[in-house]
Amino acid sequence: MFMLGGEDAIEPISSYREDSNVTKNKKSGGKSGKTVLLSISVVLAVAALALVLSYFVFPVITVSGDSNPHYQNGDVVLLMKPMSGKRGQLCAIRYQNKLILRRVIACGGDTVDMDTNGNVFRNGAMLDEPYVTAKALGQCDITFPYVVPEGKVFVLRDDRTNTSDSRSQMVGCIDEDEILGQVVLRIWPWT
Repeated sequence: MFMLGGEDAIEPISSYREDSNVTKNKKSGGKSGKTVLLSISVVLAVAALALVLSYFVFPVITVSGDSNPHYQNGDVVLLMKPMSGKRGQLCAIRYQNKLILRRVIACGGDTVDMDTNGNVFRNGAMLDEPYVTAKALGQCDITFPYVVPEGKVFVLRDDRTNTSDSRSQMVGCIDEDEILGQVVLRIWPWT
């Protein structure tokens, strides 16, 4: 028998096919690794964007206490950060290390007045307030008509029988910087 370079020099065809499959698998393994890294990068980017939006544009808070008659303790609400308080908006406000929900009635320079029936007047015009659940002058210790200082907002509860709002000197007008955001919608519970 005639041999070229000994037994080691002849390579069976089956081992050649196996080697080419290994090479293909190594190449596709590199592509799947890149796909995994790309997927992880996309997920992290989306999570970072959601975090930035939830902190700077659409914060989510949990209502505590009886801050507003339309929202119960434990409700989760979505806020939208305003540049400043706008009249008529229900806002989340920082007050004594708590978040409270109050309606912005007037801004700096506006004159607020209330009659004995609990009707509210801003700059001489009576407000149409369909969101009010109970009208009352309440136990207020400020003198009406009241001029709201610049950079502040005058806030009231939607249930006017409770006076833990700007009618009380203890609360007073709120700095615009203390407004966390406008209540947009209730996220939880769904009903």
